[in-house]
Amino acid sequence: MVGHVFATMEARGAEVLCKGPSAVLPLLFDELIEDYKPVLEGWQNEIDHFEQDSLHNTSGQMLSEILRFKKLVTQLRHSFNKVYRDQRRLLIACPEALLPPANRSQLGQAINRLGRLLLEVEEIRQHTSSAYQVYAAALSLEMTRSSNRMNKIMERLAIVTSIFMPLTFIVGVYGMNIPDMPELHFQGFYFALWVVMLSIAGGLLYFFKKMRWY
Repeated sequence: MVGHVFATMEARGAEVLCKGPSAVLPLLFDELIEDYKPVLEGWQNEIDHFEQDSLHNTSGQMLSEILRFKKLVTQLRHSFNKVYRDQRRLLIACPEALLPPANRSQLGQAINRLGRLLLEVEEIRQHTSSAYQVYAAALSLEMTRSSNRMNKIMERLAIVTSIFMPLTFIVGVYGMNIPDMPELHFQGFYFALWVVMLSIAGGLLYFFKKMRWY
């Protein structure tokens, strides 16, 4: 910015200084505004990029980038706001001997342009907050989907467990190797036991299907 002012002073030195030293102040503000305009345009594009990517990327790195950018914009807004307030006070308090009416008018216009630039920074800050909200909503949706997938897995495991519990009980009872069990002496008991176990498994599957539990 200083280089731009020096270049302007070399080109318009006589024209500016003939109005007094205070004529340099509007130049400073104009160069400040011109230097920051492309920066703010780039920031606006960057926050648009964040907002789009946050719909598909909910990584911690994306969150860090959004928070870093939000902090940067907030710091710039704070700096601009301080400069704007200080210069408004200067414009009001500075005596006419130091700030002639013509220079006062130009400085007032430059300060107003700085105020509009400050409004752009505030819009970018609000847009950054909006991008953070989009990220938070996308993260919440992703967590809900993960929770739903986990619930589905747990439901299926519970169904499998419910089917095998009675079968495990039957196998446990008849796996005790007690010779006095009378039913063990019936011919065809082994095949009958398989029929009972398969019937239990099929009946439970039909019940779960009818209840729409899977």
